[in-house]
Amino acid sequence: MALLYLLAGVRQELDLGLTVVRVEHGLRPQESRQEGQVVALAAEKLGLPFIERRVDVAAFASEQRLSIEHAARDLRYRALRE
Repeated sequence: MALLYLLAGVRQELDLGLTVVRVEHGLRPQESRQEGQVVALAAEKLGLPFIERRVDVAAFASEQRLSIEHAARDLRYRALRE
């Protein structure tokens, strides 16, 4: 969130086009839902578009024989490229 506020504060000076993207990994359903709401609200207050992507890290990790951390990183990068 600190980076979001920092970039939002300098976006006009630097002519940045910003979109807030949140990747829901599906690993902590309760906490994650609340965190997502906080991020969405911050994006709204800053006047920025908000996109949420959901990925199934556990299934991907199992299919690809990766650690949870590795699978989460791969899926997060994939989601951000979309």
